[in-house]
Amino acid sequence: MDYDPHSSPEAIFANTTLTNDDKIMMLDQWEYDLREMETAASENMPESAIQDHVNDDLLQRIQHVKLKLGAPMSDDAQADID
Repeated sequence: MDYDPHSSPEAIFANTTLTNDDKIMMLDQWEYDLREMETAASENMPESAIQDHVNDDLLQRIQHVKLKLGAPMSDDAQADID
C-alpha cells in the first residue's frame, strides 16, 4: 500500500478505511523516502534549502502521527531528537 505524496500525514491518520497497521506502514514508507532524499542532498545532489525545510517539517509531522497511532519511534527519528 502506497501513500499519496499529495496527501498529508494527518489525512492518513484521519482515513477511516485504513487499519492502524496500514497507516503506520504508509507513514514508514513516506519517512523512508524523505530520509533517502536527505541522504541524496547531503551527497551533493541538488535540493533547495526551502525543500529541505519542507522535508524536515513533514518528517516531524509523520513522526507525530506515527506516535499517535502507537508506533515506536524509529532510530532515525530518535537521532533527530538527540
